[in-house]
Amino acid sequence: MLAVPWFLFALLIFVSSTADETCSTNFCKNNGQCYPLNNNSTTNVSFSNISFWGCICQPCFTGEKCEYSNNIISLSLTSAMITDIRNAGRPSQKTAREFAFVFVTSLLVLVALANNILSLLTFLSLKDVPSDTLTKVRGNNQIYLILYSVYGLIVMSELEIRVILMLFKIESSEYQFYLCNVAPVFGAMMVHLGLWTSALFIGERMLYEIFNIQVISTTGRSIIINIIVFVLVACSHIHEIFGRRARPDPLLPGAYVCTFDYGEQYLNNIDVAFTIIHLAGPCLLHLICSILIIVRLIVTQKGANRAHIYDANQQVPHVWRHVVGEHRDFFIPPLLIILCALPHFLFAHLMVHCIEISKTDYLRLHIALNLLVYIPQTITFAIYVYPNKDYRNLYAKSVGGKFIRRVCCCKRTLQSTETRSRSDTELSMFNQVQRDNNVDENKQKR
Repeated sequence: MLAVPWFLFALLIFVSSTADETCSTNFCKNNGQCYPLNNNSTTNVSFSNISFWGCICQPCFTGEKCEYSNNIISLSLTSAMITDIRNAGRPSQKTAREFAFVFVTSLLVLVALANNILSLLTFLSLKDVPSDTLTKVRGNNQIYLILYSVYGLIVMSELEIRVILMLFKIESSEYQFYLCNVAPVFGAMMVHLGLWTSALFIGERMLYEIFNIQVISTTGRSIIINIIVFVLVACSHIHEIFGRRARPDPLLPGAYVCTFDYGEQYLNNIDVAFTIIHLAGPCLLHLICSILIIVRLIVTQKGANRAHIYDANQQVPHVWRHVVGEHRDFFIPPLLIILCALPHFLFAHLMVHCIEISKTDYLRLHIALNLLVYIPQTITFAIYVYPNKDYRNLYAKSVGGKFIRRVCCCKRTLQSTETRSRSDTELSMFNQVQRDNNVDENKQKR
């Protein structure tokens, strides 16, 4: 009888030593802590059914070895949409969310197609513009403006394709590779190329305004600069192709969600660094160039005030408002780009670093701020062409401007024709009534 307790005691010592031995290697991933299981184990410990150990995971990680990330910040735009759709309780809610995402995205894409096509046709006509007009529009920046419009067309078309394909729920490995490893990386690269193109564009305009230097005064030089920028931005996104993984969705068994999963911490640090550079860098360049231009124009305006235009004692705020209003075509694009790109950067990289997928409000905020980044490339015509009088004149002479004017004129002509026809009909009816009345009066007189 005494042999049984001694045997159980020896087995307990063996199990404890085995668990301690296993935990000494700390097999838990993502800084998880190994934990020997016992009867007092808490429910927040992820454990294996065949071992005597468990892992206490860091926030935003789950799984037996803390190998799965459920962090909202690491989700791409379409992955965040898919997660929000899966979180819906009823089928009607899922259908409503699918419709909302497709409708909003399709609306943005339609606006982007109209804006970027009209902008592209306008900027292509710059090659036929004399040098004095180019001086008015501040430099020969044709290549930058054309590429910005092209990037806008590509990135919005790719976003629409991704959103539509996510509705088909295809589970093939090829589709998962495209949706997870290719499409988000390509879309982010196009967005970052657009940000850098606009930043270099305003930098060239700043140099021209202040120092009368045309950095991209020739087409060949512009092409070389843009090729260099394209190569640098593309190289900075290569690691994302290998870093993205389709991992099991922690909220829906059998489903997968696309997220970053770097095996080494230094790769994650590189990704964060590149993201900060691509988002904060263009915003900072826009801000610096805008401030320098404002200071330059205020100094110039104050000098003109002393000469003869305004009162020499006019206050700087009044001059500042006058300068910004007169040169609004210069300040609208950088202001809008900063307001659209900066919120997501602050939210995802400075304010918070870990938000679990179960928090639906933050998930939708992540989606909204992601979509906000696309706005500048959606309304290219509204921020670059329309505020500038010289660009508007070029647009009116372009193929797109002539087509729009012809369509509008045809509508006005048709409306005027219908109005004239209606007036003629009413007049003829009135004359007929008058004639009938005259006939009746003559009959009565007889």
